[in-house]
Amino acid sequence: LVARWLPATVKFESITLAAKARGPLTALMHEGTGRVTGLIAAKLQPLTADVTWRGNGAAITLKEARVQAGASAITVAGTVDATGARLATAKLSQGGVVRLALVHPAPVRWSPALAIGPLEFAGDDASLRVAATAGATGRLTIAARGIPSAWLADFVRVPGPDWRLVALAAEGDWDRGPATFKADGELAVALGAERLATVALKVHGDPQGVQIEALRVAEGATPIVTATGRLPVTLHPGDAAFVQIDQSGPLALHATTASNPAFWKKLAETTGLEFESPEATAELSGTWASPQGDVQARATRFATDARRVKLPVSSVEALDLHVIADRAGLTLEKFSARIEGRIVDARVRAA
Repeated sequence: LVARWLPATVKFESITLAAKARGPLTALMHEGTGRVTGLIAAKLQPLTADVTWRGNGAAITLKEARVQAGASAITVAGTVDATGARLATAKLSQGGVVRLALVHPAPVRWSPALAIGPLEFAGDDASLRVAATAGATGRLTIAARGIPSAWLADFVRVPGPDWRLVALAAEGDWDRGPATFKADGELAVALGAERLATVALKVHGDPQGVQIEALRVAEGATPIVTATGRLPVTLHPGDAAFVQIDQSGPLALHATTASNPAFWKKLAETTGLEFESPEATAELSGTWASPQGDVQARATRFATDARRVKLPVSSVEALDLHVIADRAGLTLEKFSARIEGRIVDARVRAA
């Protein structure tokens, strides 16, 4: 009966509810327990959820709400009413070990506007702090360190290799327009036994665009991807078009890639895009609508997983590409490749 009212992406095995109430509807006293098993939604793993509560009208005390998935569980307790909640305790545990726990009670409001925290969690060599207000005017701050993908894997399907968020510091605010923000983070990605790649990004944005101060992917001291520059891209929280591009805004980009078979293999597992021995450089200026500069790329093979990425061509081999952009237009200075077994060689100028 309940299932017919749920979205097609939400499914469950069973729902059990035991409750009792007394008093007038305007001041109804109630309490009970509820349990949902085999809950599946979007990219979530199968979950079991349990709740025990008591309340007076819309004011509810959660004695415990628990979501279990595999060996992991999220447990919270606190109070809820029509305008928000106050978390008294909250924790993430795995195999009986507490990974993160709420440091102090914290509020979450959803009326008249969304406001979160600050929520501060701490664990052994790990922490997470989130504070946010949302609406036409808002602010968001996030600070995190030492959080591995393994802590999420029981709850959501995490594609690709294991990773660990080494550190992240991000903050932004907006007032009826584009956000001003900055972010600085580092991610460690497992490439294999005793091999790690680090992904480091430092970026800031304002109403004029996004400045990439540094993007670096490396294994040890050996770079795999590097990039710096400025893009005429702005972020608009609350707008239907969250990401907006100024076609006439200034563009500046310097980027390079290098071959690292283990890294590109892990990227393929994550994205469905396979790159074999890719080497590329990009030096671009001008505007988004009229870029100027030079792009060169070579790869032994480029292919896609057709189950995950739909492109007209599923594989390209022996790719050699050189594109020049200037005030007169784009010149495909060189293009040679073997596309699905056929050799293609071309040179094109587009005004």
